[in-house]
Amino acid sequence: VAGKANVTYKVLVNSAVAMTGGQAVEGEPGVPRIAAQLRAEGVQRIAVVSDDPARHADDPEMPAGTTYHHRAELDAVQRDLRELPGVTALIYDQECATERRRKRKRGKAAQAERRAVINPRVCEDCGECSRVSNCIAVEPLATPWGRKRKIDQSACNQDLSCVQGFCPSFVTLLGAEPARPKAVASLDGTLPDPVLPEPVDGSAWNILVAGVGGQGVTALGAILAMAAHIDGRPSRNVDTLGFAQKGGGVYVQLRIGRQGTTEETIPAPRIGAGQADVLIASDIVVAHGRNARPLLGPGRTVALVNTDLTPTAQFVRDTATRYDAEGMLGSLRAVCREAHPLHAGAEVVQALGDAIYLNIWLLGGAFQRGLIPVSAPAIEQAIRLNGTQVERNLAAFAIGRRAALEGREAVPPRPETLDDLVARCGADLTDYQDSRYAGRHAAFVAGIRAAETAAVPGEERLARAVATQLHRLMAFKDEYEVARLHSLPEWRAQLARDFAGQPRIELNLAPPLLSKQDPNTGLPRKRRFGPWMLAAMGLLRHGKALRFTPLDPFGRTEERRMERALVEEYRAGIEAMLPRLSPATHAAACDWAEAAAGIKGFGPVKARNVQRTRARWREIAAQL
Repeated sequence: VAGKANVTYKVLVNSAVAMTGGQAVEGEPGVPRIAAQLRAEGVQRIAVVSDDPARHADDPEMPAGTTYHHRAELDAVQRDLRELPGVTALIYDQECATERRRKRKRGKAAQAERRAVINPRVCEDCGECSRVSNCIAVEPLATPWGRKRKIDQSACNQDLSCVQGFCPSFVTLLGAEPARPKAVASLDGTLPDPVLPEPVDGSAWNILVAGVGGQGVTALGAILAMAAHIDGRPSRNVDTLGFAQKGGGVYVQLRIGRQGTTEETIPAPRIGAGQADVLIASDIVVAHGRNARPLLGPGRTVALVNTDLTPTAQFVRDTATRYDAEGMLGSLRAVCREAHPLHAGAEVVQALGDAIYLNIWLLGGAFQRGLIPVSAPAIEQAIRLNGTQVERNLAAFAIGRRAALEGREAVPPRPETLDDLVARCGADLTDYQDSRYAGRHAAFVAGIRAAETAAVPGEERLARAVATQLHRLMAFKDEYEVARLHSLPEWRAQLARDFAGQPRIELNLAPPLLSKQDPNTGLPRKRRFGPWMLAAMGLLRHGKALRFTPLDPFGRTEERRMERALVEEYRAGIEAMLPRLSPATHAAACDWAEAAAGIKGFGPVKARNVQRTRARWREIAAQL
């Protein structure tokens, strides 16, 4: 201020000290006190941004002239402050969402009224929801119709910023709670105990646990260390925490000695290269990383790996991110004596309703396979001493043991044949429009298939790409199709299974004739519609009879004209390549056909993606 510098300070008031478990800020300086101090230092222009802008407006400590804005205006406010000479300040007032979720879970804060859900059939995997929310609870979802997105309700902070993404797939449920699974009885009395292992090198049995923050990785290490103590075994361990407590990579190296020996018999807490006896991996990406993989030994390590992927921060930033689970699993198999792939995440959520029990479930599987050198009573006593969700953690341990006895492991799904793919797309296009429309798709794919077989015998990559992408382009999601997909009985049944009670269902839409442009984003502003909109969609879906006719009230918009033109552009582009199709050009032709996967999203988002895809098409065509 004294030097008349042109600078804007942005002060985050989130009621918690970061990176240390959410302790309260020393002295609890609130927004009014911070604003008063800024004014006392000579800052004249102060703006408060909040999800409740009027929260502090009447506080007598707030300096005169302070302005109040909703958080949706954040970018516009900071751009305005940037243009003002001198020192300005923006105070962003919002409680840490993770801490608020913890408080709700522990009954120390009121439950949020609404939960967000994504209809996967409407979702285009455009990534707009991740862009606006920057939230790791928005996860990838593999479906027969390609990758979509879902919301992990156990990780969701109920911030609802993802709903503002320009996409009609979002449904908000008022008064909803995730359906709680039935109580699970402990099975420990019916399970045979395995033979406990003993240290290979005479000093310690080495256990490596790999996962992400928020899954209870270090808690599992503490439980095992206590179980070893109860059994009279020494242990030494070292924890490695990721830079982000929620979602960062976390590792536990635990070494357990022989019964009756002392801690001095274990020379160091760290596991040497290639000396891990067992790997318990709740996250395959972390297990495959540079911190864990060097500790695995091909003649020594047995790995239990959860193959249900947890998204990384890269997925949030880049919608094109893909995870090669089979490739990572193969890489781990190459450096392990045995590797057991498990659909652990899905089984735990189905049985216990929350992925937080995943590591205890994996511990049960490792124990029953004779990979943990402590007894079941000691582990169960350590779980009780831990004192957190004791009954459900005991159940998770028992269910994991049962799964190991039954030999349940993840099996790669049977690849869909090309005939099945064409039939599935045809059935959907019949529902989308009619059998004649579906016939156009089948006939075109048949022609591509014949040309590919003649030019490159034994290959069907091009035909598969065309079948998939042409279906996507032909089944563009106009108002009638969105209405149909939101009216599907299986979607309503899924909501009934996932959530308890009868919550009020609300749709979040930006109807083209009713929505004004949001000055902050430049996109049409979304509005929340009550259950009556679902009834209206039940009627609107029958409007598909007007599609492709002069009577279609939506067909004249620029977006609809572009979508219809894209179908013909794609067909023409493929047909133009067929005369030059050969083993030398086959890969490039397939790349061109598959590049249409980038055409996704709605409205302006889709328009931007179309431009990028056309640029990619030109680039590949130049190679041909």
